[in-house]
Amino acid sequence: MTERMTTGAHEYWHEPETGLVCIVYRGMLNGHEVTDMQVVIQQWQDKNKPCFYLIDNRLSTGLTGEARKAIASSGVERMGPVYCAIFGAGFALRVLLNLLFKAMELTSSKTIVRFANDEADARAWLAQHRRAHLANAHVVTTEPRA
Repeated sequence: MTERMTTGAHEYWHEPETGLVCIVYRGMLNGHEVTDMQVVIQQWQDKNKPCFYLIDNRLSTGLTGEARKAIASSGVERMGPVYCAIFGAGFALRVLLNLLFKAMELTSSKTIVRFANDEADARAWLAQHRRAHLANAHVVTTEPRA
């Protein structure tokens, strides 16, 4: 696990052993915080491979319009898909995030989102998709011998 970083009240870290970028949002997220976090998070990722995000929104109170724009523009250069498991989001935040992810699909890489019941459910879903990706990455095709 990498060192836990903080930007404002929000905390984030990378778990190399699970391949996850974990984020805990506390309070309102603004555009400057998204930008600051992305500088670090991009160092943990390969833009050509899938990203796996575990997002804890239990203490989140929402995100500003600037934060939405910064999040939407953050995936423009990505080639690989983004898997995002979110837990703890209330109804209003879920609706807002669904709209944000739909808008992102129009301009950037494919984002697959799951609103999970809890952290264990979110981690299990991400682990399943990561295992599938790793299994597909190791498939070797062979040509039949003549």
